[in-house]
Amino acid sequence: MPRNRRQSRRLVVGDERYRWSVRHAHQVRDGRYSGCREVLIIRPEGARGCLRIEFPNGPEGAASGGYLHSGGLAAAAGGYFNLHQPGTVRALLDHAVAGGWDPASPTLRTENGWRMLDTTDQLAETTEDAAGLCGVDDQ
Repeated sequence: MPRNRRQSRRLVVGDERYRWSVRHAHQVRDGRYSGCREVLIIRPEGARGCLRIEFPNGPEGAASGGYLHSGGLAAAAGGYFNLHQPGTVRALLDHAVAGGWDPASPTLRTENGWRMLDTTDQLAETTEDAAGLCGVDDQ
C-alpha cells in the first residue's frame, strides 16, 4: 500500500521520535506566484516546537518547481539531494541540532536549507551514514 503523501512520516533517532513532511510552497504577490521553494518540516513527537527548513529557488540552487521531482534539490555548489529520503532528513536534523536548534523548545525555527548544504560533500557522506542510523515508520 503506498504512503499517503499528505501524512507526516516518523523518524526515530535513538530514543527520540520526530515527525517530518515535505511541502512545495510559493509566495503570492499581486495574484501571481513567485518564490518557488521546497520546505522540510520536522517536529518532535509530543512537543510543540518545529523546525522549518526552506530551499528557495535561486542562485544557491534549484528546488523542484517543475524541473525536478517533489523533494528534489540541485545545489549550485554541486550535489543532488532528495528530501523524501530519511538519510537526508536525518543529516539535516543532525546539522540543525549541532547548530543550536533545541527540539524541546516550543518555538518555530526557520532555516535556509541552502546554507546547511554549504558543505555538500560532507552532507552527502553524512546522508549515506545516517540512512543506516535511523528508523522510519510511515504511520
